Amino acid sequence: MSPAYIILIILPAASFLLGIIGYFIFQKVWTMVVVVLILSLIFMFVVIGAEPTFLVWVFIMTGACLISGSITKTIMNFTKRKY
Repeated sequence: MSPAYIILIILPAASFLLGIIGYFIFQKVWTMVVVVLILSLIFMFVVIGAEPTFLVWVFIMTGACLISGSITKTIMNFTKRKY
């Protein structure tokens, strides 16, 4: 598997899923967002190197995690309301 495939497809999809799973486990959005940010930074420095152009992908993966966690929180809060 090429690094481009991992960076463009696998890691954003994994961070999106981690945002959903992280909200169910911790009941907080920010906990998993911080974990994904740290893991993305580690991956960037270890596999890719300290190249600042790939820092954009770190923010994209963190944003995907934040968006998916926020959507999950909104859906869970909406379904828990009593009418």
